Amino acid sequence: MSARRKHHFVLNTTRIILLLLILSSTGFTFLFNIMLRNNLENNLTSQLEKDTQIITGSIDTYFTRYDEIIRQMLVNSYITDYLKSVNSYSDVTNNPTTDYICNTLQLIQDSSDYISLAWLGVYSFHGIIIPDKEYQISDDYKMEDRAWFTDMLESEQTITHSQPYIDIVTGNLIISIISPVYDQDTFVGNVGIDITISDLQNFITSYEISNNGYAFLLNEKGQYIVNPEGDFNNTNNILNSDIQLAAIGYRMIHGELGIADYEMNGQEYYVAYGPIELNGWSVGSVIPKDELRSQLTLLNLMSISISLASTIILLILIVNLRLQKKYASQSSLLKEIQEYNKQLADKDAYIHNLAFLDPLTGIANRRRFLEYLEDSLKEKNSGAVAIIDFDNFKEINDTMGHVYGDTVLIQVATLLSGLEDEHIKVCRFGGDEFLILMDKIEDRAIILDYAGKILNLFKKKLIIGNEEVYISMSMGLSVYPQDSELVNQLIMNADLAMYSVKRSGKNNFSFFDRSMTDAVVERTNTDSILRAALNNDGFRLVYQPQVDINTYEISGFEALIRLKSNELYPGKFIPAAEESGIIVPIGRWLVLEVIQQLVSWRNQGLLLKPISINFSAKQIEDAGFVEYLLELLKDNDIPPSLIEIEITETAIMENKSETILLLDHLKKNGIRLSLDDFGTGYSSLSYLTFLPTDKLKLDKSICDRYLEPDTVRVIENIIDLSHTLGMKVVAEGIEDIKQYELLKNSRCDYIQGYLFSEPLPPNEAGKIFNNIEWYKINP
Repeated sequence: MSARRKHHFVLNTTRIILLLLILSSTGFTFLFNIMLRNNLENNLTSQLEKDTQIITGSIDTYFTRYDEIIRQMLVNSYITDYLKSVNSYSDVTNNPTTDYICNTLQLIQDSSDYISLAWLGVYSFHGIIIPDKEYQISDDYKMEDRAWFTDMLESEQTITHSQPYIDIVTGNLIISIISPVYDQDTFVGNVGIDITISDLQNFITSYEISNNGYAFLLNEKGQYIVNPEGDFNNTNNILNSDIQLAAIGYRMIHGELGIADYEMNGQEYYVAYGPIELNGWSVGSVIPKDELRSQLTLLNLMSISISLASTIILLILIVNLRLQKKYASQSSLLKEIQEYNKQLADKDAYIHNLAFLDPLTGIANRRRFLEYLEDSLKEKNSGAVAIIDFDNFKEINDTMGHVYGDTVLIQVATLLSGLEDEHIKVCRFGGDEFLILMDKIEDRAIILDYAGKILNLFKKKLIIGNEEVYISMSMGLSVYPQDSELVNQLIMNADLAMYSVKRSGKNNFSFFDRSMTDAVVERTNTDSILRAALNNDGFRLVYQPQVDINTYEISGFEALIRLKSNELYPGKFIPAAEESGIIVPIGRWLVLEVIQQLVSWRNQGLLLKPISINFSAKQIEDAGFVEYLLELLKDNDIPPSLIEIEITETAIMENKSETILLLDHLKKNGIRLSLDDFGTGYSSLSYLTFLPTDKLKLDKSICDRYLEPDTVRVIENIIDLSHTLGMKVVAEGIEDIKQYELLKNSRCDYIQGYLFSEPLPPNEAGKIFNNIEWYKINP
């Protein structure tokens, strides 16, 4: 081949190669552009669907919490019986249960920042009962005219979520969560709690959706409950929109789950939607397609740049015949593309993390914890679930404010996160509760060691700004797979263990065991027994005499409560009554019964003597108790000095300032006071100096321990100090004549116990009212 022909052959071959390379480069760029576009669009829409599912689940949980409160109100027989019994405002004013009802509603209202009002509707006189018992609505108020009334009666559900309406009490735009109450088949009223639309709006809008997205909430009729404009209008219905959006709305109100696109006012959008199973409402999450376009524009510019750069590179390569450089440039280009893909993946991971981080503390949230635990269980790992609740956090919020409380929570999260390692994951459950996963640990001793470290974190004070704050925590742990291999069961077990710690003194931790479940069942049964007894005259009182140690005369009686038709003893049902709050109406019943018994004994011609009544720590919350007692005494012409209130050391120290104010109030009105069970609680002689009590009662346990010749000096010192402070002393649980003799020599004032008499029914107590049975101490 001639040199000229060889040159033309090489030149033509080069042109063909150049053309092929340019075409392949352009084709590659075009295909790569399509691939990235599809990938980007899939990422955006997939994340939008995830955001929607997260919001839907959160709203479902949001409402489930308040539905549970309504259920608790429905099983509270005091509330339901109250609704059945009141027929007028005068009934409300004169009913002794009203204060308890109002206090209960206040406690419910204070249990969540999102509850605007807890209330009862009374159909008989079209009234409402709220924590502020002085509030009265106008005379022309009719329940039938309220939006919630129709929603409630027309709903097929026991618990109804009303449409938004203006509340006549607060003037807020609210949603009511309500349930009717019936007396057999007759509608007598309803229980309800209110949530403001603004709070619900804030709850939903706290979720970030892409860069410019937003969420909206529809009811089952297609009305916007929450929308981007932040207002509610009964006429603002998605079904009244253009055909595209109306079609999406139709699918939403029929409970469908999906994603679609639509155009409105020249703008194109993606919308993902899903139902809220609890109430038939639906959530929609929207992002404008401009977000995709803006990223695609960047992608197109990048693609054009890549194509142009590829062509130039190829021309240079052909001109200079330096193919090696060409391959190196292509490798660099591929690296740029890989880097861009990595940036997309990083952004997707960032968006994903937003849904799984607690917005206040920045640590993992409950949803992330559930993922952690599910993964651990799937991998057949061993470990433990821990729930932490801070014992005095409500007091911090109430006294220092919620902003300060949030600062405390942030510092708490920081402390707990400092323990994280390959085994420990810390998450915020909500409020002042935290979840901790101890993963891949088979040795219980290691779990115990971690629990001790967590407890020790809060032994020291926290410094918040210039303030010092001490907080303690109660923690429950459930070990897997031994306790359970189910996520919800493990959390429930840990919760039971945590509440066991709360009941046994707080500031500690405990592992779950099966007896805790039995204890819950037992407490539930006991609660049912107590409520039935209160509603059906199932309690009775017995009276144990307190005897003057020198004259053997009965100086007074202690009223002790018993169940009529159940052998459950007071040591069992009294703590259960305190825990459930039923002790408050039981306490009022007991006061009424004692005063009626004094009236009965007076009518029999007996010279009345004081009767002591036990008063629990829980009854301190019964704000109207003193007025109720004084009114009963006045109405029955019984002197206040004939009533003696016994309160324990533990009750005083749990809420020292409030208790002392209550005792002062009782004392100023002539009620006698007694410090009960001395020796079983704190037993600090120093605080006796500032208590306004008339008597000190030595518990049976301290008498059994120190009423011996070698140790009786302890008892003598307590008696001497009490006398110095102007208090009489009663020794409880005395059954032995030798104990009696030691107490008499120690100058004790009164004795109470089986040595003299067991607790007696009222008629038997009346028979020995003035004469004790001598043979018991003189056999």
